[in-house]
Amino acid sequence: QKEGIPYTVTGRESLLRDPQVRGVLAFFRALLCPADRTALRTALLEGLSCPPALVRSVAAGSVAPESVPQWQELREKYLPLLKKSRPHLLLDQFYADIGRSGAEALEKLRNQAVLFRSLPDFLQNLTLGTESDLTRSGGKTYRSDAVSL
Repeated sequence: QKEGIPYTVTGRESLLRDPQVRGVLAFFRALLCPADRTALRTALLEGLSCPPALVRSVAAGSVAPESVPQWQELREKYLPLLKKSRPHLLLDQFYADIGRSGAEALEKLRNQAVLFRSLPDFLQNLTLGTESDLTRSGGKTYRSDAVSL
């Protein structure tokens, strides 16, 4: 990285254990699969930092997620973009919207998303991918001549 040599890193890192990363991924999973209450709960708690009491009420079904203003606003903004936008561009925009641009773990997640054309493909790879399937770019873009680490 210091010398400017493009690279990719392959393998499962502790990246997916980071609460911010889990929250962001859960947000997009909840959009793609509205019936996934676990993803919704994680998105509200870790992605959007909603109060735990509110999250419990939503998870229990006593409060509709649409009654959470931040959830509703982001849902309306991102639902139309899910099929049109590349995953890394969605993540860039989402990080800015929730005020988390520049977080190291989220940047690594974004650099992983560079390698995918669609958000469902990206999420499926993270969920089902083996050690050798999980690759991230060492920079903001992917280059075919990158060194593999």
